Amino acid sequence: MNLLLPLFSLLVFQAGSTHEIESTWPADFNASLSGGGFHQPEFYDGWQAGGSVGANWYLRRPLVDDGTPLSMQAFLQRLNRLSFNLDTVGFGAKDSVSLYEHSGHSGDVSLSGLFYLRDMVLGGGIHYDRIYDFQHPSPLSGLTSDERHTTQLVYPELTLGVRLEMFECEASYLFKTYFDDGKTRSPRWGQATLGLRNFSDEQIYWSALLYTLVHGAGLSFDFEFFSSPRLGVWLKGYLDRGVVYANSENDYWRESLSLGVGWWKSNRLELQFSVGVSTAQRDSAGSSTLITGLGTFGVVVRAPRRDQAKVVVPLTDPVPGA
Repeated sequence: MNLLLPLFSLLVFQAGSTHEIESTWPADFNASLSGGGFHQPEFYDGWQAGGSVGANWYLRRPLVDDGTPLSMQAFLQRLNRLSFNLDTVGFGAKDSVSLYEHSGHSGDVSLSGLFYLRDMVLGGGIHYDRIYDFQHPSPLSGLTSDERHTTQLVYPELTLGVRLEMFECEASYLFKTYFDDGKTRSPRWGQATLGLRNFSDEQIYWSALLYTLVHGAGLSFDFEFFSSPRLGVWLKGYLDRGVVYANSENDYWRESLSLGVGWWKSNRLELQFSVGVSTAQRDSAGSSTLITGLGTFGVVVRAPRRDQAKVVVPLTDPVPGA
């Protein structure tokens, strides 16, 4: 009897168990294109365009489709990841009256990682930025000849934080080094950041980032609402003051606000669209405000997909006599 009871229990387990397909992804990839225009009263009008590509590789554990909002699953599952990002943007402007011209382009590439060790968060990365700026003078610009400047930045980043359930706090420091037209600028400053983020009520995600600047500081925020696991609407923005441009030594006030929507057509593909407006004004008497409008379209792809059987055992009555 003692041998028959375990055998009977095993037969009940196999007969009552079912198999569901569990989808996992070891990586995801993203790409976006943006375009818009800007206007500075009594100065010039212009255009701006840019693009970005990136990838996240999930280490040790893959991303699992668990029924939560799809864009939040990596955060909710505390996945270790290695990330690569490449961004580029260009602009051009001209004043037909004064013949002043201003154009340029920039690009940055980064490789970073974020890792969870129980309730601790450890991270780091390396960044490289390159900015090119060209100005053709006019009688009103104060310039006497064409000016071309190339600025490069190389900086490692270290991150340390803590994760308590759905709340995460991260502090980072960026060790910035400048190269202006091939000459190393004295490293007057690095940059410290403090990031906070949280997911609550299974529908609401928010994050805030505090950061230092030369002669000032800034705040950026991100608020996203999920009406379903496949649809999210977000509001993003920032407000800062200080030396905000790498190739400038002037202080600026800047504000930005954008509204976007992300829709997961399937578990593998997300479509994103956002529109926003930003302003920048030099912190000096009589300066005019530069107003920029921008639209962005992006996609996020999970790949490659790996399906595996997941055993689900329904609740059954106890075996008589057990």
